[in-house]
Amino acid sequence: MLLKPSEESEAARVKQKFGKGSELTKVFEEWDESVRVFLFAHSNLAVGEIPIVACYQSEASWVLLTTRRTIWTDPDDGKCELKLEEIEDIGLSSDLESRRSLFVFDSSGGRYEVYLEPGRTLVAMRHAIWQLLSGWRKSSGRPERTRAGLMQADPPTTGSDAYKALRLEKSLLKQSQVYSTKLFRSLTVDWQDFLLAEAQLQPEELPVFAFVEDSETWFLATSRRVLWSRPSFKHQLRYGQIRKMGMSELDMVMRQYEASGDWDAWKEKIGVLKSSSPWFYFVDDRGLRWDVLLPPGGPLYAIWSVMRFMVQLERIHPCQA
Repeated sequence: MLLKPSEESEAARVKQKFGKGSELTKVFEEWDESVRVFLFAHSNLAVGEIPIVACYQSEASWVLLTTRRTIWTDPDDGKCELKLEEIEDIGLSSDLESRRSLFVFDSSGGRYEVYLEPGRTLVAMRHAIWQLLSGWRKSSGRPERTRAGLMQADPPTTGSDAYKALRLEKSLLKQSQVYSTKLFRSLTVDWQDFLLAEAQLQPEELPVFAFVEDSETWFLATSRRVLWSRPSFKHQLRYGQIRKMGMSELDMVMRQYEASGDWDAWKEKIGVLKSSSPWFYFVDDRGLRWDVLLPPGGPLYAIWSVMRFMVQLERIHPCQA
């Protein structure tokens, strides 16, 4: 994909508008040779592709904008990239004081968090990506579109499976962008096929996200239900069947603490359980309790939060199927 009239002139235009950089964010030529060599080695530039601006904080934390792509490192998933034609919108955090990243939305609705240096250069980097994106769209004849425009063009019917799937996905990503890798569409084809065979989805039901350890230990959330497996056991519950949920071991310890009334004696154990216990439970509409094996710590709390959300959403828009 080549920009018109030339990638060289487009790169020069963006660099000129970017202006004066900072110690951590500046046009590519202003970096020391060691940093330029590192970025060249880790970005695999195509013939004719030109590096424009880079934010370099360490070998594990950097962003490179070229005439064709935005390439960056993610704290959990290694190196990521999006081509210009894949980008639909770019947003900033609403928290001005702690703003340290851009949110980049792709054409499928996925959201990626790109960590940058806070301050003026973060906004300048966003403008640089917009300038390149605008130039590419004009040269390719592609109309300007934003994420909001996409959502409004063909919004799902309120209460439908598509509506619930969209709300569930947004709820998960609200916990952390890290979980974008857990979205069903981000899984490998082999795992998608495996989970679809296990779930046997109903008409219009949509898979949304999954945490997979192996073929015996996994958790899948769809627009209608949750399904999970641990060694030698599998079960599922519709959101409308769930009456209660929580951390299995934490509930027991909290009852012991409440009985003793001695916070100092129990706070350390409670803190350890919150970060290390993998056991979660659901109580269904018959009063039966079901234990689920989940990734401990942040992932478990994220799942807990989105499950509460889906139970509430199901009460507002009950599934008629």
